[in-house]
Amino acid sequence: MSIVKIIFRRKKYIILQNSNIHFININQYKYNLSIKISIWNCAYYKYKRTKKEYVILKKKF
Repeated sequence: MSIVKIIFRRKKYIILQNSNIHFININQYKYNLSIKISIWNCAYYKYKRTKKEYVILKKKF
């Protein structure tokens, strides 16, 4: 699992990648926030992270 950090309008979005989620073109998603959030939700529920794990992951950035 790899982690990609994207900054959009001064907010950080973290996207988790695995074999089912293809490499993310950051330049493309700067202009399409809805798709980015969709992929984030997909990844978030894919790994079924708990709230505690999510906070720890968020603090790394």
